[in-house]
Amino acid sequence: MHKNGQWKTALIDIDRATEFVGDDVDRYSKLVDLGEAYDKLIIALPTLTSAAITVYVQEDEAVATVPKVVHYFKPDSAATAAWATTAGTGDIVVACLYLGNARWVRLNAGANQAADRSIRICGTK
Repeated sequence: MHKNGQWKTALIDIDRATEFVGDDVDRYSKLVDLGEAYDKLIIALPTLTSAAITVYVQEDEAVATVPKVVHYFKPDSAATAAWATTAGTGDIVVACLYLGNARWVRLNAGANQAADRSIRICGTK
């Protein structure tokens, strides 16, 4: 059975205070609670400073918890890589990035953002 959650906003707020060790407010979004654990994530990217967008997850809802990058096995080898997508001007939707049954998510932009960015995300099973 296929199930989508509610659309949420992963806000990269370049003026917010840091929330965890290693936080970079120009690159990380605030913590997003998807409401329940999901296997995959759909991302709708707005116009942003060109960057690779990577998914991070947390085991709990504490904003001070250091998030962990989601890795996946490449189909052609045993090596792993971070889930990421290159984003330029935006206005694209990236479907079905695997989360591994996670509820709390942050996004990371591979380059500093020049302004706040509201990235829409939706969990899916």
